[in-house]
Amino acid sequence: MHYLSDRPVQVTVKRRERRVDVTDEGRAVALAGTPPGWRDVARRIEQDYCVNVSRHGAVFLPVSGPFTVEEIEERIAAASLALFQDLLELQD
Repeated sequence: MHYLSDRPVQVTVKRRERRVDVTDEGRAVALAGTPPGWRDVARRIEQDYCVNVSRHGAVFLPVSGPFTVEEIEERIAAASLALFQDLLELQD
């Protein structure tokens, strides 16, 4: 998956004591910007992909329940790419 041909989608696994989070660290928003209406797009991405989007645009989820780190990484990457693409469409 790539945001742009030279920019692969990247996610980061952060471990804090017993908690493990997977995040795109706001890469989608950093690349696409925050055009008017971006928060509405972020809320839709949250619902469509069952992820969280911070007020700064980071797509993230804690690893919990029956899901593996790899499954959460895939979900975050897909949601981040969708957020990036939808934000670009807002700018058109």
